[in-house]
Amino acid sequence: MSGDIITLKLPAKPEYVMVARLTSAAIASRFDFDVDQIEDVKMSVAEALILIIKQAASPKELSVQFRFEHENMHIDIIGEGDWEQNPISPHDTDQTQLSRYILGSMMDGVEFKTDNGLMRAICMHKGCGGAN
Repeated sequence: MSGDIITLKLPAKPEYVMVARLTSAAIASRFDFDVDQIEDVKMSVAEALILIIKQAASPKELSVQFRFEHENMHIDIIGEGDWEQNPISPHDTDQTQLSRYILGSMMDGVEFKTDNGLMRAICMHKGCGGAN
């Protein structure tokens, strides 16, 4: 599976987060991740999707790309299509900081790609067996 790229396209709606969680678990298990690593990947994918969806503007579509290179599972979550304004509360801003912390603690590396104050993509990786 090394070198394979798996891409999942979803509407940017909270009800589709579970689809991405289940897909990420299935892919992580194929890469021989243990149960704890699979849980980390599932939670991180969900947090990243919600982070992109619940901001001042959100995309209409999300692309979730999985690839495995050098004992690392790379996951890129990218907002695509038109972007729509969302109502945002101070609670959502606090939740964003918590989500960033969760991602940083669950994955071996996380990069937040922003443009004009909007989070357009989140790229992260996790090593199989804890390898970086």
